[in-house]
Amino acid sequence: MSLFCYVDGVEMKSKIREYMESLDPKQFGLKTKLKVKTIFKLGQGTGNLNYLVVVNNKKFVFRINMDHKNKTKSRKEFNSLKIVEKYSIGPKTRLID
Repeated sequence: MSLFCYVDGVEMKSKIREYMESLDPKQFGLKTKLKVKTIFKLGQGTGNLNYLVVVNNKKFVFRINMDHKNKTKSRKEFNSLKIVEKYSIGPKTRLID
């Protein structure tokens, strides 16, 4: 599952934790309050940072757009993933912010 979000600041993991735990669990198909267990930095792509976030024993990829000049990049990628989601060839996308 993928999440797309833009976050500013130095303490990325604490900001990601705070952000995730503030979301509605229904957006993720969950019934209980979101509780972040772990956050691992996966690496950096061309203009984004990728984190693996374990929430309520489910794994999510949290992508952060670092390209301030291309603010529509994440929206385009999100929309493309939504299109192919029904073919089960990509991750299930949940949220863009």
